[in-house]
Amino acid sequence: MPNRHNEGGDTRNFTTYNYQVLRDDVFMLGRDGTVTGNRVAPVRSSSAVLVSSQNQNREWIYSQQQTVSAEGFSGQTFNTHVPHTVRATETKTCTDCHVAKSNDNNAWMAQLLLQGTNFVNFMGRYVYVASGDGLEAVVATERTEPQAVIGSTLQKIAYPRNYQNFVNGGRELREAYEHKGNPRALQVQLRGEYAYVAAGEGGLRVYDVAQIDQKGFSERITTAPVSRFGQKFYLKTKYATAVAAPSTLAVDPARWRMTTEGKMVDPETARQLRAGKLITKSSLSIRCTLISTSSISLKD
Repeated sequence: MPNRHNEGGDTRNFTTYNYQVLRDDVFMLGRDGTVTGNRVAPVRSSSAVLVSSQNQNREWIYSQQQTVSAEGFSGQTFNTHVPHTVRATETKTCTDCHVAKSNDNNAWMAQLLLQGTNFVNFMGRYVYVASGDGLEAVVATERTEPQAVIGSTLQKIAYPRNYQNFVNGGRELREAYEHKGNPRALQVQLRGEYAYVAAGEGGLRVYDVAQIDQKGFSERITTAPVSRFGQKFYLKTKYATAVAAPSTLAVDPARWRMTTEGKMVDPETARQLRAGKLITKSSLSIRCTLISTSSISLKD
């Protein structure tokens, strides 16, 4: 991104490759794309691209944000896989998709059939906690790769000094950022750059957490980036006790598209235009726009 002064040169974007999002052990049933006639097949998470950007002052402008395609689909790709193969090893077995004779794979089947599994939720460097009187963002992993959870066996192997400091310090997570509740925080759901909070008599509150890793901000969790009078990130209810989202993926189906003539059109108009009239490649921006390679859609 450009510098603030006329110094010339550009800063660089830092794109993390979080391999833990690549799953070969978690399969779920999903609906395939139009090429296969939308058949139902096992799918798995196969995208590991999360975007961060650091400026010339080594300030993280945004941290571990998901990508969204020009069409508004999530960049967290799910791919389908052939249910059966002929390999003798390193493949799926019958009990991965069917009830075992011994009746001992109930939990595995529940995951496959999306019973109680929700979607694939990515937990990044911060864990968000509704502590009752406030919202807290607690640092729970290392920053660099491998992004080991603090106190885990992986941290003990990859970051032995940090692990020992954690043990000697009483195994407490000490780095956290807090925002006082409005008037309370009973439950939190993170989605993209926003945290949705059930605030009791305060209704539903939406907090902007895009700058959670930005050391240049004194208040990293905000209710209104500019003004609470013009930006009302809340919804009044009698008493909000819980909040939940079917997916943590930042899907944007209402995204407007740009034509080859440089004109912005709404989704309905875009669907009526013939092929070649819309720009299909999008450059990466601060809001993390990236072309998605997936046409898979899952049912909750």
